Amino acid sequence: MNLSELNRAYQDRRPALEDLAQSARRHLQRRIQQRRIKIHSLQHRIKELDSLREKAKRQSAQDPLRDIHDLVGLRAVCLFRSDVPQILAIIRESFDVIEEEDKEDRNEKRTFDYMAVHVIAKMKPDNAGPRQTARLRIPLEIQVRTIGQDAWASVSHHLAYKQETSFPPDHSRDLYALSALFYLADTHFEFLKAACAQSLAGKRTEAP
Repeated sequence: MNLSELNRAYQDRRPALEDLAQSARRHLQRRIQQRRIKIHSLQHRIKELDSLREKAKRQSAQDPLRDIHDLVGLRAVCLFRSDVPQILAIIRESFDVIEEEDKEDRNEKRTFDYMAVHVIAKMKPDNAGPRQTARLRIPLEIQVRTIGQDAWASVSHHLAYKQETSFPPDHSRDLYALSALFYLADTHFEFLKAACAQSLAGKRTEAP
């Protein structure tokens, strides 16, 4: 697919992508609220054409609109690390999961880097009306991560990948050290959550 064909096909597909993004976000948000799980945010985005071109070039994709599966993306940012498995369980129940990758498991245990869970999925047929069946054929990516993971990923992406000049190699160690600090922050937030729950349970027990 040449550049002009990709541009034309992308513009034709864009309304369906936007429809899928909004519908998938509403559907996931409703399921999370039904489980009474409080999260920090749930956002959706459509991959812009320039980003699609770059990724298609990196992956040598013959048909980017077919071969690239994150044209539509959702990102659920959790308050606590223990919320991540619960959100993943909701995703597995609510979508047809194609692929799942835990970026934390990919890293060596003594190193720190980007951490999140990425899921490639499709909307289930029973979650779409008769006029919306076309979007069921379009995969989307759902990212699930904590506030700490999201903060590190957002800043490091801006510093290391969005700059026109290359990121200074001698600062890479500092960048990954910060990843470890955010990991510790998530761990201690979890400790505080457990301590608060234990304290609340104790007060209920003592109440007359």
